[in-house]
Amino acid sequence: MNIRKIEHKESDELIVWINSTGWHIKVSDKEAFLEHMKQWFSIVGRTLTRTEYEEAYKQFDLGPPKSDDDLGNYGNCYGDFGMSHYHTMPENRKAGMIGTLDQNRWIGLKKEQPNIEDIRKRQQAKDLLEIYRENNRRGWPEDLQKYIDNIGGLEKIYDNCTVLHHTNPIPMREKNLHMEWLIGHVLLTMSTQMKLPSPEWWADWKKPHLLTPEHPLMKIAEKLKDRRIEPYTGTVRYFGYGEDCGDDVRKNYKDWLGN
Repeated sequence: MNIRKIEHKESDELIVWINSTGWHIKVSDKEAFLEHMKQWFSIVGRTLTRTEYEEAYKQFDLGPPKSDDDLGNYGNCYGDFGMSHYHTMPENRKAGMIGTLDQNRWIGLKKEQPNIEDIRKRQQAKDLLEIYRENNRRGWPEDLQKYIDNIGGLEKIYDNCTVLHHTNPIPMREKNLHMEWLIGHVLLTMSTQMKLPSPEWWADWKKPHLLTPEHPLMKIAEKLKDRRIEPYTGTVRYFGYGEDCGDDVRKNYKDWLGN
């Protein structure tokens, strides 16, 4: 730490020039500030091992250090703990020291495990997916067979699927979820007809990551696996909307219906 000069700006204020930076402090804070800056310059820019990190926390009486699992947040990655308010304001100095040490340990951790950020991101994605799935499960019927019976029965579901398939033979064929698409739409329609609440999960065919074997759509599809309705796999010509879609139906209906 190179103290270039100390200027008396006003009766109760000093400017302490350290290297090329001028720090504005109170006259009464001079000794505490210089001691703090001496400590801060002893750690800034260092890459810390776990042992060094824990020793520094103990040396500067900063309380219990964080576990490595708790490091890697935005402040550890992008925080600037050289900003003046971390040093010129006595109440912020502890936070500045903690932030600097945490950042230095995070840099050390990335050096020890170069792929740690990718590992963390993958784990976070898995955790979020499980939370999403758990929230989704709350909308599932407690007794699926009872739900099927109340809505009209498995045979009625299948019959409606065959009817829907004749006019919609290709949705979700690329993802091999055509049958699940049919079931979801049929359940939505049948719920409305029976004046029952629409199943929240009817359109989960849009979200394949939610379709575990326990999902109601998958369970109903499993019950119909021997009669699974496969999508039309031929070439689709003039595919589109409006008149284009009408042309497609008119020109390909024989192939679609198997005639």
